[in-house]
Amino acid sequence: MRRNKKLSIEALDRRLADEAVTSTRGRFEPTLTMEGSLEESMTPNNVEQATYRSYLTHYYERYKKLSAEVATTLPSGAEVSVESTLDQVHNNLQTDGSADADGEYETFLGITFTQPLLKGAGPDATLSSERIAKQDAKIAYQKFRLRMMGILHKAITAYWKLRHAQDALALRQASTVLARKLLADGRARSESGKLAHTGLLPLLVGVSQRQAQQSVAEQALAAARSEVAAALFLPFEGGEPPQVVATEPLDLSKSEKPNVRISLEKALSHRPEILSARHVIDREKIRVVYLKNQDLPQLDLSASFGVNGLGYSSERSYNTAFHDGNEAWTLGVTFSTPLYGGIEEKSALASGRITKRKALLELRATEVEITSEIHAMARQVQSAAEQLRLMRRIETSHEKQWRADLAEHAAGMSDYARLLEQEALLINARENALQHQLRYRQAVLGLMLAEGALLTRLGVEEESAYARAMEQLRDFQQGEDRDEQEQLMQDLNEMSRQKREARTDG
Repeated sequence: MRRNKKLSIEALDRRLADEAVTSTRGRFEPTLTMEGSLEESMTPNNVEQATYRSYLTHYYERYKKLSAEVATTLPSGAEVSVESTLDQVHNNLQTDGSADADGEYETFLGITFTQPLLKGAGPDATLSSERIAKQDAKIAYQKFRLRMMGILHKAITAYWKLRHAQDALALRQASTVLARKLLADGRARSESGKLAHTGLLPLLVGVSQRQAQQSVAEQALAAARSEVAAALFLPFEGGEPPQVVATEPLDLSKSEKPNVRISLEKALSHRPEILSARHVIDREKIRVVYLKNQDLPQLDLSASFGVNGLGYSSERSYNTAFHDGNEAWTLGVTFSTPLYGGIEEKSALASGRITKRKALLELRATEVEITSEIHAMARQVQSAAEQLRLMRRIETSHEKQWRADLAEHAAGMSDYARLLEQEALLINARENALQHQLRYRQAVLGLMLAEGALLTRLGVEEESAYARAMEQLRDFQQGEDRDEQEQLMQDLNEMSRQKREARTDG
């Protein structure tokens, strides 16, 4: 699994989903806003302006503004902001002797609170994005499990095919060795006059047939090794697949009798498709609740409170704000509603309900499909087990006949043609038994996959596999960086070589 790039892609999708959950929490992150400005102006006064500006012909003003605000959103939907401003005002109207060159300082400290009472109110509205993102992350995790199960199923199937190919080749090799021994024995008997020369023809044909069959088995083994290498993402050296050897025996120590009820219980609680469909339903339920809230009228309660200060220094200005009773507050409500009942909101709510209904139907359809699949796989396991028992009986019968023919041949009561014929029947019976062992293994593995318990049965830690996939991605990225660095060094070395050659030519 560490080498599988497709699994790494699914791991990235899961990582993206987790990051989306983190991103939704940014809505409640407090924001600090700071501003500063400087304004200076000299403007002539008209007659009206001069009357309330001490009959000055020109009005001069210098304005320095500093402000800071911290704003955030609460899970209740309320928007809260705390603001502080400090303005320095200097103009030619300030004739008081206590007003020095710094002018006057104006201070404001206040808090503003706006709480939705209908639309946008409560955690169902404010936390819906995070809750939906969490369900998407769970869906991505189930896709990762599904991909991992598919990879393991493919790799294990390839492994058992390799073991079958190894055992089949061993049978054919033993058959070829036996045919050659019989040919050597026949030649010895022919040289001693106990066997006619024509009696060697069946032996020669038998050796040739078995050599051809052995060659076919060798090709099947090479193909099985290539399949294992592809399933495990093993590198090919010199165009040849690695010499992988399967060591675990193909035959199970004991047969498993499937229990459809238990298998269905496992499937309904472990299958990624079922769990993913349930997460989709939960996601759409959250979305419908949010859309119901958005279909309500907008009714907001607003309140603010602040204090104002004024002085010839910033310190004095802040002191007067808290001690002179210069308070200001507001309290109000805002109501708004679409005149036609909210066409966009009602359409979105109807679409959400349809999507939720669709998700429920998809879950039911998935449950029916998986139930049918479990029954089919259980029957397949039972059928494969029964066929394997029959093939073993046939193999046992041929082995008894083969031993009897060997005894007759040793007593001179059987010819080589009959011996080769019985040996071929025995080898075919053993190959059939091997093939049915493979089918039984595949059926049991398919039932594990249908139950969704393949990872558990194999002892695979899903989180560990996810961590390994992410580690593979980091290694891959580091490898890309190293390749870029190596390519850069090669380019620099090539440029240096060209410069040296140019100087030499000069």
